[in-house]
Amino acid sequence: MIIAGFAEKAQWYRNVQANAHVRVSTGFGRNVPALAVLMTRTESAAVLDDYQQRHPAELEKMSRLCGGPIDAMPMGGCG
Repeated sequence: MIIAGFAEKAQWYRNVQANAHVRVSTGFGRNVPALAVLMTRTESAAVLDDYQQRHPAELEKMSRLCGGPIDAMPMGGCG
C-alpha cells in the first residue's frame, strides 16, 4: 500500500490516475511491472484501521511525516 502524502496533488498519484501500468521497486525486486489500483476512501479506511490495530506508533509517525491525519489521504496498491 502507498499513501499519497500530498493527497491528490502528489505527482505519482496523478501519474497512476493517467496510467495504472507502473514499475515497483522494493527489497530485492527492482523495477518490477505491476498494475496500480487506487483505493476508495472506504477501502483506505479499512486498511488503516487494521494497520492502527497492529502498528499504532508507526501510524502516528506516518501522520507526522505526512503533515496530517492519514485517514484523509488517498491510497493505492499494486497487484
